[in-house]
Amino acid sequence: MLQGQGRGLADSGELDPRPGGVYRVWMDADTVASGVFLEVEAPRLVVFTWGWEGDDEVPPGSTTVRLELAADGDATTLTLEHSGLPSGHAAAMHEEGWRLFGSRLAIVATGGEPGPMPTPPASEPT
Repeated sequence: MLQGQGRGLADSGELDPRPGGVYRVWMDADTVASGVFLEVEAPRLVVFTWGWEGDDEVPPGSTTVRLELAADGDATTLTLEHSGLPSGHAAAMHEEGWRLFGSRLAIVATGGEPGPMPTPPASEPT
């Protein structure tokens, strides 16, 4: 089991990166993503279930994420597929999140520091 603090990607996490291994990632004190690794073929492929603890719309294990790395000249291409999201709203929110974390991961992968997480916009009053 790997444990650690994030580098601007999440607060902390516990990962057991092998088929059947469990992970939990704390985005902040109250927001935890968790699931199970389905496939791990280092260094090119990771497939895992995904969901949010305490979330009825996208609970842990309810969706599947596939990450695949491929050499592209001197660079590496990341292909991310997230399947099984229950609604257009959930898909849009996760797409926004994956884009944010993908851009931050690109900074870390080249040795940079992504800085603090952006503050989400305040909700409009109802």
